[in-house]
Amino acid sequence: MRVSNDFLECVGADGPWNLVRRTDGRIAKAMPARELWDRIGHAAWASADPGLQFDTTINEWHTCPQSGRINASNPCSEYNFLDDTACNLASLNLMAFRGVEGGFEVAGFEHAARLWTIVLEISVLMAQFPSKEIARRSYDFRTLGLGYANLGGLLMSMGIPYDSAPGRAFGGAVTALMTGSSYATSAEMAGELGAFPGHAENREAMVRVIRNHRRAAHGLSAPTDLSLSAPWGGEGRGEVGGTSGSRAGSAHLTLPIAGAMGPLPLPPQAGGEGDTYEGLSILPVPLDAASCPDPELVAAARRSWDQALALGEKHGFRNAQATVLAPTGTIGLVMDCDTTGVEPDFALVKFKKLAGGGYFKIINRAVPQALAALGYGTAEIEAIERYALGHGTLKGAPASITRAFVPGGSTKPHSPPSRRRSPRLSTLSSRSINGRWAKISASKGWELRRARWMIPASSCWRRSASPEPRSTPPTASAAVR
Repeated sequence: MRVSNDFLECVGADGPWNLVRRTDGRIAKAMPARELWDRIGHAAWASADPGLQFDTTINEWHTCPQSGRINASNPCSEYNFLDDTACNLASLNLMAFRGVEGGFEVAGFEHAARLWTIVLEISVLMAQFPSKEIARRSYDFRTLGLGYANLGGLLMSMGIPYDSAPGRAFGGAVTALMTGSSYATSAEMAGELGAFPGHAENREAMVRVIRNHRRAAHGLSAPTDLSLSAPWGGEGRGEVGGTSGSRAGSAHLTLPIAGAMGPLPLPPQAGGEGDTYEGLSILPVPLDAASCPDPELVAAARRSWDQALALGEKHGFRNAQATVLAPTGTIGLVMDCDTTGVEPDFALVKFKKLAGGGYFKIINRAVPQALAALGYGTAEIEAIERYALGHGTLKGAPASITRAFVPGGSTKPHSPPSRRRSPRLSTLSSRSINGRWAKISASKGWELRRARWMIPASSCWRRSASPEPRSTPPTASAAVR
């Protein structure tokens, strides 16, 4: 289900919303927008599958708006692009880049992102498609699907709580580095092979999107006052001008940014101010460099976007889209990942089904690594493993085995990472609000959902085809599907 900014504003104002028939465009009925929103929320809570995407935001980050708007996504929601296009997916197992000392191998990850961008570009020439139109448009735009899996497992093994500022900042930095490196590589290939056929008419829009990504990577923050001076327009589709849903609208305005965070100032770039996001109604959450536990990762992410913009302005881009964040359910199993996509680890103890019947319990293999990262000794780790295997939880464990090491010698109770999904990273990604819907009041529920809307992302489905390419054997750090 797609919702526009006009609809969400109508929900906030508790106004009426017209339901329009797709067959003839006439109004079928009007109903309170907040009632419809509550029905959407209850359905998401009841099914554990939000199926919701923010149409205006998605189209404002569209790299090829001159070739058409983004109407939907593939069923898993990671691929948001033009109708009748497809991309091959490749996911990097983040645990493969965990170093011997427990840190993240930034240079290795960046190299892998570059390498797999080239592999996926080659795969465009090798892919098979279900129809002539999908084949033609996929060649014209050459979209790629580079992503990763096992973020939750990596965070847990590093002793970083999933639902924390450091966890979100680390995930954002990893995603920013992957996407920036991939676009920079795409621009390099364009310098040798030429840009994708649809680039010329979309050049300005695509460079604007890259500039906005770069600003977010460098930490440009949103102004404290998020009020807008003009509504959105375009039949609920985020287009400038026209009508939107049940109301008329005018062009949205570019919003100035209050200031910059981080050590690197942003010089003005061609076609846009250095301290201003361009063409966005809802501003992105910037990379939180201060909270990221890996300064080298942040620096590399920012360099990658500097390179992507500089090379893209010079050569254009070989690919209209480079990265996605897929659920990775199948290939996550193939790569022996503890977690899928950006989701957290779900249990401290896991059950293995035996071929001859029955089950046996094993400790989540990230738990010992996490405890070691937190400063626990071998004897303490073994004691915690025994307790967790016997009880299935650490709740109620003696304080003597659940203290967490803190530099300086003090101790504090240790709690496992949260089981919520990460909020928006630096690229389009899926997210959900899995609250207990029935126990949230209408006003509180709207504020919670409005806050999630103000952090742009997408969780959606799409009618354009994403065919399964031919089987390719996985490597140690990546698999293609």
